Amino acid sequence: MSATQQQDELATDQERILYEAFAREIAGKGDYEKIQRELTNSGLLEREKYRVQKEYDRVFSFFTEVNDRVLEMFTILDLYHRGTAEHCAETYLRAKAKIEKRLASGFVLSTLFDQEFVSTNEFLCACLLHDIGKVEIPRFIISHTMNDDVMNIFLRGLVLDDRDPDIIARIQETAGKQLLMVSAEELDAYLKEHNLRSVHFVPARMVLASSEVAELRERGIDPEMSLMDIIRSHEDHSRIILGRAGLPVESELAGLHHNYRGLGPRYPLAEGSLHISVDIEELLHIADVEQALSEVRGYKKGFSTPRVLRIIMEEVISGRIPKEAAYLWVDDEMYEFKLKVHDSELSESDAHDLRFTQDKLEEIRVSLNSAYSL
Repeated sequence: MSATQQQDELATDQERILYEAFAREIAGKGDYEKIQRELTNSGLLEREKYRVQKEYDRVFSFFTEVNDRVLEMFTILDLYHRGTAEHCAETYLRAKAKIEKRLASGFVLSTLFDQEFVSTNEFLCACLLHDIGKVEIPRFIISHTMNDDVMNIFLRGLVLDDRDPDIIARIQETAGKQLLMVSAEELDAYLKEHNLRSVHFVPARMVLASSEVAELRERGIDPEMSLMDIIRSHEDHSRIILGRAGLPVESELAGLHHNYRGLGPRYPLAEGSLHISVDIEELLHIADVEQALSEVRGYKKGFSTPRVLRIIMEEVISGRIPKEAAYLWVDDEMYEFKLKVHDSELSESDAHDLRFTQDKLEEIRVSLNSAYSL
């Protein structure tokens, strides 16, 4: 036990609370390198690493030897935004369980990592730290409720009243279809048809306090960007932070996992039964999406498993998730869910979502078989 750990064991609960509060105050200012420097200089970083390792034992107990660099980065993330750290921890656990088990298809994904010169530990580390770049995003953005009803009102004003050409162009580009409507109901139907949310298009300046807009400008962030666009910029920050920490594979996996564009694999895995080829970072992305949809947040309830799987398949249809990776993941999730829940226990909406997902899985299976039987 280190001297810092010994000091922590001797500290009272009140002292630990004060130390943690001070550390969170330092981290709350943002800027990863500045946080790291100030926590180190204040003597709080080692103390907080010890706390985090104990509090997240469900994650770090899997490490035969905890990497001090990984623990430090995760500690800074926890101090900056606890909810994001919890999400990353659960994404890690969800991904770990999926890649190490025998899937419904009979395959174990982790057995393929070595052939791509990516270790299981590197992949799981990327899962654990994939949102580290959020320490560069103002905390009031990360914590924003992003209420869909409110956002819809703003978007209707921009599209139906103002006829804002930039907003309309962005919506059409994202949907890949011309936007023609004369009513709020038609706009809502268009967004629903293309699985779009208003929060992706409403400028941040419209939903933030003037002081928050001023802070965005001070930090070089354009307030004309949407809240979601600002949050998405964390990927570039994650890539940079992980790269500077000497974690190049983790940097690429974490920094690119949201950016599927059908441009070809970086870390392809070939799964034998259907000749499927997926990218390792696609697995991280699906674990991330599934966890985000399932978790309960202050402004939303977690979706049921059938609804989560349907949303993932809708993302496949829209081209935002590749069908091969989704097939392996969702097919296994469907198998596990049906072992636990009988059809008679399902609500009508859940049963409908399961039928939708099963139909789409079958379409993918048939298309994959057809593609490789030529």
